[in-house]
Parts: sequence; structure tokens; C-alpha cells
Amino acid sequence: MYKLFFRKYGKLVLLPALLVVLLLASVTPAFAETPLEGSGAAQTSASGEENHAEIQVNAEASMPTGLIVNKPLDGAIAKDSMELDISAYKPDGQPANITAFIIYDGFERHYLATGAGQIRKTVPIPSAINARKVTMNIEAWGAGYAKKTIFLDRSPSYSVVDAVNGEILDFNDDKILYTGFDYSTTGDLNNVLKLLDRHTRQEIVLTDKFQTNRHGGPKAVLTPKGALFVQEIAYAHEELTEYKNGELILLGEDTDGQFYSADYEVQGHIAAFQRQRAVISKNLLTGVESVVTDNGWLSDLSEDGSIVYLSASDRKIYKFKDGASIKLSALTDPSVLESGAKTDGIRTLYMRSNPKALMLHNGTENIELAPHDTGYHIENGWIIYYKKDSQGTYQGWMISPQGESKLIPAIGTSVISPDGEILGPCISNQICYYSHGDVNEPFPVLADLGRLLYKGNQFYSITGGSILAIHATPNDITPPKTQMLVNGATPVYDGWYKAGARVEFLAQDDPAGTGVRDTRYDINNGPRQTYTGPFVLTGEDTHHYVLDFNSTDNNGNQEGQQRIVIKIDSDIPFTKSTLTPNWSADKTYIKSYTVTLRAYDQTTGVKATYYRINGGEWKTYSGPFEMDQVGERRLDFYSVDNVGNEEKHPA
Repeated sequence: MYKLFFRKYGKLVLLPALLVVLLLASVTPAFAETPLEGSGAAQTSASGEENHAEIQVNAEASMPTGLIVNKPLDGAIAKDSMELDISAYKPDGQPANITAFIIYDGFERHYLATGAGQIRKTVPIPSAINARKVTMNIEAWGAGYAKKTIFLDRSPSYSVVDAVNGEILDFNDDKILYTGFDYSTTGDLNNVLKLLDRHTRQEIVLTDKFQTNRHGGPKAVLTPKGALFVQEIAYAHEELTEYKNGELILLGEDTDGQFYSADYEVQGHIAAFQRQRAVISKNLLTGVESVVTDNGWLSDLSEDGSIVYLSASDRKIYKFKDGASIKLSALTDPSVLESGAKTDGIRTLYMRSNPKALMLHNGTENIELAPHDTGYHIENGWIIYYKKDSQGTYQGWMISPQGESKLIPAIGTSVISPDGEILGPCISNQICYYSHGDVNEPFPVLADLGRLLYKGNQFYSITGGSILAIHATPNDITPPKTQMLVNGATPVYDGWYKAGARVEFLAQDDPAGTGVRDTRYDINNGPRQTYTGPFVLTGEDTHHYVLDFNSTDNNGNQEGQQRIVIKIDSDIPFTKSTLTPNWSADKTYIKSYTVTLRAYDQTTGVKATYYRINGGEWKTYSGPFEMDQVGERRLDFYSVDNVGNEEKHPA
């Protein structure tokens, strides 16, 4: 009598020779694996202690109230209509009133829609705005006021980096400091100061009594461990406040308990501010304070920690560095006032009265640059100032860090890069770019004129609640090129892949270009997102993935949209077996079996079937075969489809 063990992984059947009927039955075990997935979210809060004000923490993604704009997003206008998806609710859950309108040509308005609570509709875009620079304002009110500005046409000269519902005061790679009404907070429009985490979108309300700088305009700055700002702590009583480690610390209080609304400057980890008549320097990392002078007014602070101030005793400019003060003026006449000092740590610009003149202290001596009141600026070692020529026309002059002077076009108060590139206002409320070395005339930039600054090797304009990256290199007009790789190789057109396919984008700019700024993509017409690294397609929700993608360089040149379809085969093949007994000539006993394997795959088809006997070497199945050995036999087998999905089997 023969015994045969037949195995398809997960099933074991004893097949005695006498039970022929059972041997002829097909064995088709089924396997199912259901992965478990979970997600969680945590919210944290921070509050001040003792006499410090309470810090409110909100997670923007989970806030049910306020103004939320899902569509449109910042980007180009490609069609003659626009889809709106806007909601605004009060803290009590009641709908807030919403108005959405387009602004073009600087002041012309076209109203798109009004509503309460939600606006979800497609609206036409008037032909009058074709080929024009357009912004869209979305306003909501009811229990306060909120506003969102959308930049609808992306000029090659700028791109939107980030945006909030408010007015941005300062930002870095991780945080945004801004003002704006919060439905959950009582206060005027610009009195609520918030700190937003750009990665998690969690925001902290620092104060609802934020005060504007007394020289005009709001002022608040980020520091290495928080922020500095001025808030009202009593009626008509303002105080410089530091936010650090979850606490609000008052910096201007003197020993008599009196306060002073402080002017202040921050560079890196050093802050300089007023405490009554005293000028104070503070290390924001260690908390150590130093008295610069006990009788003067702060003028400026440089990146190297140099502080320039006006002495109240003789009305002259002094520079404080390394614990000592040096008088910059050679004059002793107390009737001559020196003021408005700006410094880069080595050179100092200031105005002198009687008669008026713009003065430069170059580190060793004082030089008169212009014999009258004039505009001037110093940044990254470069100086710009303006003076009248013999015809009474203002001319711009630039002094390099090496002391070389050059006549330049006048483009208004500017920001300057370390390479001598200038960005400033020019015509029609526009920004102009000028390069000290390469460009003889200003190059117009199409972005709106906001508050200009240079940080992190990039020009920016803060325009209301948006941060615009200014791309002002006129010679780069070539967009980057993006290649998609699936599992490390260029995808096959209309090809199929195994579940868990790894997708990555490789973007390259022209070697003479400004470099790739970002790559953006969407999947199956979903939300547009910025590519940050390889991701996988699981095939859990759909077998077909339509990926649209393109890249933009640092000069705003945008690649045309690319589309590739990736199909995921997540179905596992299965194999059926049939055993046919081979009888002896006299039909009295079974001398062997013929094994037939049939494999099935409904998506990409079967590539191969493999089998082995008694745990031996795996062989490729090519057709029916006989098992005629004497004794017990174990048969293992499995199939593989054309993308590599394997039927479950023993190792």
C-alpha cells in the first residue's frame, strides 16, 4: 500500500491509496491577510506661570471655527472658471458671513460670491483679468473679522512660500509670527499675536494685546527660543515681552517697578532694548543682560553684536562692542545732534544737524557723503544712499564692503544681498532688481510690493498674510525637467507594478540656472502637495494611480505638467492541483500518480509555477509529471504573477 502526503502551504491531507475518490479531488486553500492600520493625534498646550500671561494653543487642522479655505489655492489661473470651497463659522457654531472677490490692476474689484457658513460652487472668471496680475481676497465676519489673500497667477518672478489668515511679521524655516483676529479670542484685528509651527500647523496665541511699534507699523521678531514683541499690560501702558520656553517675560521693568515701551533690535541670539533711559544688551540663549549705557537711546544692532546708540549727555553717536563704548563723532559741540545711526558692525551711517549731512564713520574717520537729509541703508556690508546732482535730481550711490563707490539707478529703499544684489520699489508699486556686477538697469519683478527682506540666500516680500519668494535673476528662463522613477527605474508606459511600488521624482535645472525650488504632484486629482521624498503606492484603495507632477526653479520657471499612470496589481495568484492515479496493468494497485498544476491570476497573469518534493530543490513546473517513488511524499507548490506577487508557500 502506498501513502502520499499532499501539501499546499497551510493544508496537509493524508491520501491512502484505497481512497481514490479523495485523491481525485482538487485542493484549493484560500489565504487572506488584513493589515491593521491606526493613527493618532496629540495636542499639547503651554501656559505661563506666576505673573506671566496664559499662552493659548490651537491646532489649525482640528479647529471647527474660523475661516478655512480649501479652494482655490495659490497658483496659476488656467481656466475661465474657478472652484470655491470656503467655510467660516463663529465659536458658537453659527455661520459667519463670507465674501470672495478678485482684485486686479491694483485696485479694480470683481465680486465672485457671498454666503454664510459655506460657499461651495464654481464661478466664472471675467475675461477682463486675462493676462493680468490677480489676487483674491476672502473675508469673513460676524464675531470678529478674518481675511485670506490668495495669489492666483504665479508670475515667473515670484512664488508663494507660505500663507496665513493675518499679517506676517517675521518667519524662519520652522515658525511664522503673525497678527490677525482669532474667532476664539476677544481683540481687534491686529492685536492678536500668534506663533505658528510651519510643520505641524499648530499655533500659539501669545497675546491679544499686541501693540504696534511707536515708529509706525507692527513689530515683532522671532528669536532662537521664541519671540520678542510689545504688548499692553495696562491702560496706556506698554511693555517689551519675551516669549521663551512657554512663558511670557517682561523685559522693561526697572528696579522701581516702572515700565518703558521699549525700542528694540534683535540679531541672532543678541537683543538690544531700552529700560527707561538705559540701553540693555541681552544674550537670548543664556539670559545674561549687560548695561550698554544708563543714559541714552538705542539706534541699531549689527550681526556681530555691535550696538550703536545716541548718548543723552552730549547727543553724539557711540558704538558698544566687547564691553566698551567708543565715541564715533570727532565733534564736541553739544548743539550738533547726531541721530538715525545704522551700522554693519564696522561702518556706521548717521545724520548730523547744523547743517544737515549724511555721515559715514568707516571705522577710522568720519566722511560726509551728502550735504542734506537723504535716504540711506546698510546691509550685508553694502551701503546705499541718495543725493542730488547739479540739476537737483536724486542719484543713487552704492559703496561696496571694500569701499568702492558706484553710481546706480535709484530704486528706493532696498534690501541688499551679500553679493551686492538689490531689491527695491520702482515703478507702479512694483519691485525692481539690480545687480551691482552684472545688470546696468533695474529689472522689474512682477510681485506685489510688500515688506522686503533677504534671508537664507533668498529675497522675500511679506505681503499681508503671504510670504513671496522673489526670483529676480533675469537670465534664467529655462524650466527644470523632472523624471519619475518607480522602484528605481523609469516606469513602463501603462505598466503594472507590485503593491508597495516606490515612487520618487528626480528634478534637474539647467546647469546655468538657479536650481530647483520644488517639485509638486497630485494623485488621482487629489490635493496638490510638495514632494519631500520617495513614497509607496499600496494599491489598497485603487489599482490605478494617475500622477500629475512638475517642478519649478528658483527663478520661477515652471515645467509643463507631466502625467504618468501607474497600475498596481495587489492580487495574489492561486494554484489548483489534480492527482490522477496510474494503475498497474492488472488494475489491482496504484503504482504512481500524475500531478497536474493549474495556476490562475486575474490581473497581470501567471509568470511561473514552482514545485518541490519532500522539501527538495524548487523546480519550474512545465507540465504534468509523475510521482512514482515508494513511501510517503510531500508536495509543495506555488505560483508567481507577472509583477512578482507570490502565492504563500514554505521557505
